[in-house]
Amino acid sequence: TLLALSLICHGTATTRPPCESQHGRLVCTLRVEVATVRLPYKNISFQARTYNGKFPGPPIRAAPGDHVSILLQNRLGDNANGLGCRSNFPQFRAANSTNLHIHGIHADETQDNTFACVGPGSDMLYEYKINPDTGTSTLWYHPHVMGSSAMQL
Repeated sequence: TLLALSLICHGTATTRPPCESQHGRLVCTLRVEVATVRLPYKNISFQARTYNGKFPGPPIRAAPGDHVSILLQNRLGDNANGLGCRSNFPQFRAANSTNLHIHGIHADETQDNTFACVGPGSDMLYEYKINPDTGTSTLWYHPHVMGSSAMQL
């Protein structure tokens, strides 16, 4: 089973409906947006980048050999000072742009493209078949935009 990393705080997991494959096909939408995250056990809340308004994002459950279709929607604000997807490397750029990287998925660079840059207001469809050799594992996903990946993790 492919499963996104879940955050457990003092024994209480955040409630998030999973993206789950059915009959060998996973169809999921991940919306990147700013939302208020609340930690009631600490009595604090803060603004953070989230997937589908939740932190962490929804678990993704699929099996080796499944066909995956994930629509990534960027609903963050504009990139500052024109430092968007077209800015040159290796400078800081594209702070509000995003993409999707899944650790350990064993996909090629066309499927797990860390150079993809999905600007604010844009969408990108990720489609691939999970390599049957992947095996049962727990993996995690995150943005990996070159030029701002350290800030986005």
